[in-house]
Amino acid sequence: IPVVIDGTVVTPENAATAAMYAYTPHIHGNKLFVSIWERWFGHEYPTGSLLQVAGEAGVWRIEYGYRRPITSWSALVSRFNPNLIIPVTQTALEQYPIGNAIALPNYSILRDEDSNLYLLVNDTLRPIESMEVFRKIGFSEDEIVDVDNDEIDAYDIGTTITATTQDPNVNVLKLSTNGATFAVQDGVRHSILDATILKAMYPGVTPTVVEPVVIEQYREGTFIKLPDGYLVRSYEEPAVFVISEGVKRPILSEHVFLDYGYSWDDIVFVSQDVLDLHATGDVLTSSEE
Repeated sequence: IPVVIDGTVVTPENAATAAMYAYTPHIHGNKLFVSIWERWFGHEYPTGSLLQVAGEAGVWRIEYGYRRPITSWSALVSRFNPNLIIPVTQTALEQYPIGNAIALPNYSILRDEDSNLYLLVNDTLRPIESMEVFRKIGFSEDEIVDVDNDEIDAYDIGTTITATTQDPNVNVLKLSTNGATFAVQDGVRHSILDATILKAMYPGVTPTVVEPVVIEQYREGTFIKLPDGYLVRSYEEPAVFVISEGVKRPILSEHVFLDYGYSWDDIVFVSQDVLDLHATGDVLTSSEE
């Protein structure tokens, strides 16, 4: 039944809401209650979650308790999977302090005010030793993005790219003999266990087919894992996990799964070997548990 509170017509959607207004007949009082409830008892979305307030264009990535604005479409699609965006309320989003913006696509070439060149790899800038090295790698001056020194300060500084650096950009190679696939970078080869990881980590990339002698020139490194934010389960078992900070966090009930705004269509089926690459982390719970 519609009622007038503080000069505003309010139609409670259910008995619980009606009881709240009967006990506290103030518009702002009840908004404050909702805000406090969601701040203290709302979801703690895992690192890697992509959040978007309904009706707004902005997308945010949750990382270690912060929300980082993704300020360009190219940055979003080059780093993350837009299909995994979760709709949330403004209040749910605002429980996180704002972190550094994610503004540029992966592997952008940046030039600061002092003409220093950098290769952007996720949140790390790798200095490029010289323009000669820049050209040797195969970059073009048309790719350079000029930025202020203050923008450079927002990134971590990684190892310098020199004339002897092998594959500063990730290069995906596939053996002609058995189809084994590797991501090679900085003289190290990292095994990619299956096509799911390949598609998730390097969307749109077609591996270059090579002979074993090419792969053998690289040192053996770690296996490539699934990106944070992915929902996965094995072909053999029904348990569903969300990947966060490199581990798999179990989601033990349908209620929790839906409460976080996840979609069944976004679950990726992988082999048990792929799941086993990720240690098991804390169980994902909802505010009601």
